[in-house]
Amino acid sequence: MATRRVAVITGLLIAVTLALSWPGVAMYDSVWQYQQALSGRYNDWHPPVMARLWAVLHPLGPGAAPMFVLQVAAYWIGLGLWSAALARHGRGKAAVVVLLVGCCPVFLGWQVTVLKDAQMAAAMLAATGLVAWWQLAGRRIPLAAGVAIGLLLTYAVLVRSNAVFAVVPLAVMLSDWSWRRRILWGIAGIGIVLAVSPSINGRLIGAEHSGVTRAQPLYDLAGIAHGSGVVEPGGLRADERATIEARHCYTPFFWDPLGDPDIAA
Repeated sequence: MATRRVAVITGLLIAVTLALSWPGVAMYDSVWQYQQALSGRYNDWHPPVMARLWAVLHPLGPGAAPMFVLQVAAYWIGLGLWSAALARHGRGKAAVVVLLVGCCPVFLGWQVTVLKDAQMAAAMLAATGLVAWWQLAGRRIPLAAGVAIGLLLTYAVLVRSNAVFAVVPLAVMLSDWSWRRRILWGIAGIGIVLAVSPSINGRLIGAEHSGVTRAQPLYDLAGIAHGSGVVEPGGLRADERATIEARHCYTPFFWDPLGDPDIAA
């Protein structure tokens, strides 16, 4: 009965979150990814798996709505599974606390924002919720649940370029391996993901190379060149200095305006 009450409350929390924040808030990065989902042309400036998934879900509704529903549902279902697993063992207060933590504006406020960070967090919560449901009962995770957990963690690790440093350690900590084996597999897993991610983005998802790896060095070099005050010979030309100043690329402003041809000077 306790788990049924948690399920009802979780459903209500999903409905209330969707109703109060519909259809979600799309940040600048997400708008760019949505454009790729509509055009069917992907690049790797942002991990393309989110744009690819968005393209698959787009027939269900326009704009951010499908991704918003998926994100909010994964967030609350993950927390609901944790809460239900605790309630099933007579830990009613702990079950309530889990759901209250989910209501905290610091966490829930980001979940109404359709963004790769929130997508990663929601996928990880759903995965750990499934693990908690089975393992807190001392039961073996069935194959179907294991596949779902694997897919959720795979999406989480691909949806942010640096997610590997959070997702892989989480994945090995969810296992019942020895500490030595966890550490070894954690290090190996990070290396494997970093090695195969470019191939997944390029060959499997079909994303074009955007030159994103050059953005940080270009940003830094432009700032150094401008701040040094050195002019020809051996330094910046007058037109180069003018371009840097016009694009404000030596100030901390989101991304690399010098390397983005779509940003007008």
